Amino acid sequence: VDDITFDYGKSESVNVTVSGACEISAEVVGHPEAVVNVDNNTISVSGLDAGNYTLSVTVVPDDNHNPVTKTAEITVNKVDSSIDVGDINLTYGETGSVSVSVSGAVEVTGEVVDHPEAVVNVDNNTISVSGLDAGNYTLNVTVAGDDNHNPVTKSIDFEVKKADSTLSVDDITFDYGKSESVNVTV
Repeated sequence: VDDITFDYGKSESVNVTVSGACEISAEVVGHPEAVVNVDNNTISVSGLDAGNYTLSVTVVPDDNHNPVTKTAEITVNKVDSSIDVGDINLTYGETGSVSVSVSGAVEVTGEVVDHPEAVVNVDNNTISVSGLDAGNYTLNVTVAGDDNHNPVTKSIDFEVKKADSTLSVDDITFDYGKSESVNVTV
């Protein structure tokens, strides 16, 4: 029996070579949640979390043969979390937000690269960004993995657009030859 390696969420099969016996049985030692199927001399295994396990394969005895048990190591690898980050629309002086869709993750964090002055808040799977001058930036969104998933970081580029300036001038009325002041607000 050869060792088995596969990724979380998948299954893997192994062929067993036997002689002098009719049937085999198999189990993942100490893990009844594992799905183990035996079809002739092929054993398929699935339903395991990431980690290391032992597969026990036993030849079923008959009138002429004793039972024999062999073991193989099973390694189930973690897989990457999936992450999808939308776009940020942000104008100077405002707060922009972006939605994050994840699977296989337990925590979402965000950071504007090389700009510690940025105010980044995470509320569930929504990240809001503020406190940046007009310009181009990169947001790193990271999800912490869980028992079966690796952490993943995705970067998106975004622009903080310039805000429109405001200018107001009060109306002015004065007599010819005189001068007046006017209030201007910028």
